[in-house]
Amino acid sequence: MKLREKAGLDLQRPRLDLVGIQEHANWHPVWDIDRFMDPDGEVGYLSKRGRSIERLNEEFKRERLGHLRHRGLGHSRYKGNLLLNGGINVAWGLVCGAGGTAFNNANAYIGVGDSTTSAVATQTGIQASTNRLNNPMDATYPLAAASQAEVWRSTFTSSLANFAWNEIVVSNANDFVHGLNRLVQTMGTKASGATWVASLTITLS
Repeated sequence: MKLREKAGLDLQRPRLDLVGIQEHANWHPVWDIDRFMDPDGEVGYLSKRGRSIERLNEEFKRERLGHLRHRGLGHSRYKGNLLLNGGINVAWGLVCGAGGTAFNNANAYIGVGDSTTSAVATQTGIQASTNRLNNPMDATYPLAAASQAEVWRSTFTSSLANFAWNEIVVSNANDFVHGLNRLVQTMGTKASGATWVASLTITLS
């Protein structure tokens, strides 16, 4: 018997030791809702033109819902959402150069509705049939932030979306069948005279 056979070696199939290298990606979606009393529309006017939320909070301290009797309601943060199958397919198509409608300033919308139906990946967007609205991007949005993040933002002025907000999406068309993701969350009831600014930050790492 040959020496290599005695030693239990197979020279035709060298052993490669794995060193535990793994590839993975993390999807971190965060929704922020900033609420202001805005009967004269000034906050909404500036916000839709891209004024930063930090400046708005500084310039309109008294109008921010969270001041005095509305304490704690001015800003809310909600983490997580469900990616929708259709949105995933569009995103991969764009990544691979296969075409598709970009989620950019010209095409992207933030949609809200009052449905509390649980999120399912086969859904296409907002589930409400009556109380629902798609709102276009504010000026300059979406914008690339630091640390592999992208931010979409839309300002809902006094006359817009005055109903209970229980679901929210980003889509790439002004309809309810092109959603990227969907979050089901009790966010409060918007009323006339208030401006709500909704933003989504997605970080990939």
